[in-house]
Amino acid sequence: MAAAAEKAIDRARRAFVERYGTEPRHLVSAPGRVNLIGEHTDYQDGFVLPIALRERTAIALDPVDGSTCTVWSEGFDTATFDLDAALPNTVEWARYVHAMGALLGEPGVPVRAWRGTVATDVPIGASLSSS
Repeated sequence: MAAAAEKAIDRARRAFVERYGTEPRHLVSAPGRVNLIGEHTDYQDGFVLPIALRERTAIALDPVDGSTCTVWSEGFDTATFDLDAALPNTVEWARYVHAMGALLGEPGVPVRAWRGTVATDVPIGASLSSS
């Protein structure tokens, strides 16, 4: 693991322990990326050339009963949302997290809610993303 990944993962884990008083059951991370060519052309069958960066976004989490997620981000504070809600009733930054959770479910297979913390080394506003 790159040093940047360890830093984000460590911060997400530490924040989880501080907020919830236990070690998280899961630690996950994804690299930041930049598109060298093809911004917004991939979904229109155009050419793209994304490159993964060493900077990462990490999430420490525990599954919880019910459909309510509580997520704290080091850059944006806390958001709570219901995965069963058709439209997210949460702060703007958490709408993407809500949508991904809601879309991961399949008919008859509910998505499990979770509580967690998010940390990132990907600079905000630098035309980078953390897919």
